[in-house]
Amino acid sequence: MTLIEIYDRSPLQNIAACLAIRPERLVLVGSDSDLEAAAERYRNLLKKRHLSVTVDVHRIFKRFEADEN
Repeated sequence: MTLIEIYDRSPLQNIAACLAIRPERLVLVGSDSDLEAAAERYRNLLKKRHLSVTVDVHRIFKRFEADEN
């Protein structure tokens, strides 16, 4: 099973479902610059808990429209 999580700066929000569901793959999606560092922390935590979960990161970029006023 693959679990897709929208990255939140709250670590508990990101990892809770993964610990409960124990998927084979976790995909963190977000635009935060800390996303890759967070993914590495989750990899380490999952490894310490002897969970074999592949953690992938998919960055999205916010599109800002110019203010025409």
